[in-house]
Amino acid sequence: MKKVKEIITLDNGFFQVFKTQNATEYSSILSDTDPKHLDRTLLILGGERYASPLIKEYNIEDVVSYIVINNYSKWLKFKEVLELKYNVVNPHEHKTTTTQEKSGENINTFQESEKTAVHTFDSVEATDKDIDTTENTDKTTATENVKVVVETSGNNGNIPITKLISDELDLRQKQFINIIVKDVLKEISLDIY
Repeated sequence: MKKVKEIITLDNGFFQVFKTQNATEYSSILSDTDPKHLDRTLLILGGERYASPLIKEYNIEDVVSYIVINNYSKWLKFKEVLELKYNVVNPHEHKTTTTQEKSGENINTFQESEKTAVHTFDSVEATDKDIDTTENTDKTTATENVKVVVETSGNNGNIPITKLISDELDLRQKQFINIIVKDVLKEISLDIY
């Protein structure tokens, strides 16, 4: 059985053929990444694996066309997701707004009357006469509005922003290249058990 490194070499590499045959697709997903670097990565990761029948039976140009047709849309979607923009300056944001409104009304009415018995000089029976009447009304209305806003934003730690940005971009590019290389390896090599 032939190994992958016996069929794909740095001079006749998968990604070099990909860039030559499908320049538009290559540049749309891999930009200006050197195809020799990708072929070197492919050979390092899978050069010792046994070659699949696909790569043994067909020429490299046909294999590249087949793999690109089957994986291009998936790779393009991965790239779009990995390149989504987000706020690297403030990746941690938290905002809580609480509004409370309390209102109440209290009405107290108080009435007091005093009566005294009065005796007239020619009468034995007492007659009531209102002497003093007091009426108080107390109305209290209270309204209270409370608004609490808690905002937290910023980076955790003292890492410079430029370092965060460059590290994130490097990580995304490496992840994306690894996804593509592993997809190609699945097609051109046999799994090792």
